[in-house]
Amino acid sequence: MCPARFKWPPEKRDETKKTVSDDTLIVKCIFHQLKVPLGNKSALGSMNDIHDVENLSQDFSRLLQSSQCSDLLLCAENEIFHVHKAILWARAPKFSNDLGLQNWNVSSGPVKVALDPPVLRLLLQYLYSGKLKTDKAEYFAGLSRIADTYGLVDLKQKLYIFPTESFLTTRIKVDRKSFMWHVNLKSPAERFYNPTFRSGCIPGSEFQLILSVCKGSGGLRNVDVCVRRLFPDKENPVFLHLMISLIGGGGRLRLPDAKKHYFLTDEEWWDGCVIKGPSESFIQEADFCEHVYLQCDLAVSAGDSSVLERSLCSSNSDVCNMTDFFCYSQDLKQLYNIFLPKFTDCILRAGKVRYPVHRAILSARSMVFSRIFTECVSDNSSNVIEITDIESAILNIILVYVYTGIVEELDYVNAIKIYSAA
Repeated sequence: MCPARFKWPPEKRDETKKTVSDDTLIVKCIFHQLKVPLGNKSALGSMNDIHDVENLSQDFSRLLQSSQCSDLLLCAENEIFHVHKAILWARAPKFSNDLGLQNWNVSSGPVKVALDPPVLRLLLQYLYSGKLKTDKAEYFAGLSRIADTYGLVDLKQKLYIFPTESFLTTRIKVDRKSFMWHVNLKSPAERFYNPTFRSGCIPGSEFQLILSVCKGSGGLRNVDVCVRRLFPDKENPVFLHLMISLIGGGGRLRLPDAKKHYFLTDEEWWDGCVIKGPSESFIQEADFCEHVYLQCDLAVSAGDSSVLERSLCSSNSDVCNMTDFFCYSQDLKQLYNIFLPKFTDCILRAGKVRYPVHRAILSARSMVFSRIFTECVSDNSSNVIEITDIESAILNIILVYVYTGIVEELDYVNAIKIYSAA
């Protein structure tokens, strides 16, 4: 998980654990988003096993393929799709309203949809199953426009909020300089300060070198170098790559390894082993004291403020976690409302309680209900079906599961009754 807010600049790290190659820094991250509807953060705890998600999704997917109990025809170009008004209303209410499906009947003919058949097929597949499977990237743009037009937030998230990978790119600016600094070591001063130097293209990159001289063994002098950052831009840390050569008496002593430091603030960077005093094989002490130059070759780099972010669409975004399942099942739960039924075509009656339901959904979810509805149609029976062997409270729990895939927490007695009914 990645926090929504982060601090820049980052905390200072150990210099020995950082590597920079060719002025390029590559960071690879994997993000996972947890999405819970507002006000329902505790609802995830009531969900049943994840296999119920697959059963729910597969049953509704087969319902779309079989066209069983279809009550609506959609036409995209010359292709006809047999669908169900109730499911479209629950999963994409704005899409349903814009097409005027409320008052549609068979005699009105197919409803024309201004979409390419493959795009409409993918949309219906997503509305019925909660899954989006395609290896055709050219359909993503069309699906994205549909998601924006009809307010399908979950579809938009499947396309762009759950990428297979993301790239976060920052351009790096690099400025290189080289200068000579003459130091008279016969001076009684123990510290020498050079004129400041800075990068012309990187803000907050003004520096000053400080030379510290102390007597060593054998009458020789050890020389240490300090780099001080002046007037820093705290929002733009800089990275300094420094190489120093000590020149005197006709010879040169070059630092074997270039030094690197990451400046966050107006700090001083001391390196006690940058330069050691010269040996007799290099130059004589007298010459060393009179003629010493420091040749400084440095590179300053920093990332600019412009950041390019790119997300890749996922071509196989399934309902595979409980957060997705919750949104999917909550849409379908709207269809099960005994007080304000929508597009129902049948009534189950247990005792004195009437349950308005949808033949298509119950048939897709249960072979028993499918057989019952088939027999009722063949016998020209009424739309009211009496349920005599199941209590009304148990029937209610079964119907909640049929529509949503969720089983509420049960006590032992009700669990036995549910098991017997199933």
